Amino acid sequence: MMIDSCSPSFLLRIVAHHILPHPPTIGAVAAIQDAAVLADLLYHLPPSPSSYDITRLFKEYRECRYPIAQQSYETSYQMSHLNEQVKKK
Repeated sequence: MMIDSCSPSFLLRIVAHHILPHPPTIGAVAAIQDAAVLADLLYHLPPSPSSYDITRLFKEYRECRYPIAQQSYETSYQMSHLNEQVKKK
């Protein structure tokens, strides 16, 4: 996927890059990144997209964002269990 300074997501990417991903902001950062990826994919759709084009767009979106979301979920899950163990001590 090509990132273009004229694309709708250009400013979103700049903002997301400058937000530190610590626990209170992880969801906000992920939402901004999701919006940036979707905006780029939508920007590159043909003027009259077919159902195939839209299906392909969402497939690309999932391939790009799902591994990151899965890793974030697993990290959050592990951190919550560590916090529980610390609280018990």
